[in-house]
Amino acid sequence: MPKLSGVALIFTPVMLYVAFIEGRVLGAENLVEKESIEKSCNLAVEALNNIRTVASLGAEERFMELYHEELSESHRYEILLVLSKYFRIR
Repeated sequence: MPKLSGVALIFTPVMLYVAFIEGRVLGAENLVEKESIEKSCNLAVEALNNIRTVASLGAEERFMELYHEELSESHRYEILLVLSKYFRIR
């Protein structure tokens, strides 16, 4: 029984530290995605609020491109994240 207590005593702080680091990494991942989605939503709201101006200038395609660019940053980051997790596990 004392051996099991020693193992638990040694590994508990290690596991807590690993969980803390993983939480920080996951928080950073969510921050990139959140910022990208926030920028794209702001752009969409701006275009919809000024739809007459956008339409009169014929800038619908340009706003669609800007919206796509804002979201593509998040998509690229997510793809790299998935690939890094895949190759780290294997």
